Amino acid sequence: MTLQELINDFGLSESEAQLLLRINQPNAGTRAG
Repeated sequence: MTLQELINDFGLSESEAQLLLRINQPNAGTRAG
């Protein structure tokens, strides 16, 4: 899912979409679960 898809589909702001993308990508620095 791309940044633009999050903005379009969920009506998020760009900063909100970027935050979600960071959280959902395992290689973004911090290790999730």
